[in-house]
Amino acid sequence: MYEIMLLRDQSSSAFGSIAKAVQLSARTVRNTYHKIKFVQSRLYISHISIVLGVDRSQIEAIYKQAMACYQDEQYACAYLEQKYHDILTAYRKGEPGMPKQFVESMPPFQLELPPEIVARIMEMRDVENASFVKIGKALHMTQQKAKCIYDDHYHARMLELITELEAKADCASEKWEIWEYCFKNNHSPKNCCDMLKKINAAGFLSTK
Repeated sequence: MYEIMLLRDQSSSAFGSIAKAVQLSARTVRNTYHKIKFVQSRLYISHISIVLGVDRSQIEAIYKQAMACYQDEQYACAYLEQKYHDILTAYRKGEPGMPKQFVESMPPFQLELPPEIVARIMEMRDVENASFVKIGKALHMTQQKAKCIYDDHYHARMLELITELEAKADCASEKWEIWEYCFKNNHSPKNCCDMLKKINAAGFLSTK
């Protein structure tokens, strides 16, 4: 497990490459890495709170803000390493933290994004068909943050469309069918919205 974290954090290796090196599936490597970073964040939070003599919840709140900003455990842990550099450097006792190059290239810490940035994310994805990697680089955020904002937008719109359709349903079973139709195949919020728009235009019962 530690080898997976080193290859990902120190060498920026792709999960597919790590999978070949450790002879596991890429999915297993990805899941294992996220578990490792979760454990690391818990250890960091506990140690920082002890050293500073503050309640653990205070440091947890800071970590949650970092996660809200970056939507990625790797960046959130790196944020703690940057903010509490001396404490965590001593805690690791010679073990490496995130590389300096990674920390210096991190997107700026910001919780609230102006509406024009959100609108630009939608435009780049829907009109220009840009990848979330490209969107993140262009707008100075992680690709996970760009995807989160995009999905949140369509999730909110999806709920609005479901409410509109429920108002047209004749009974509880038809209301349930609307939800089932939308979620049974684990569609993305954007795909759900596209389907619901078609249903709204054609009439739900005619789509079954």
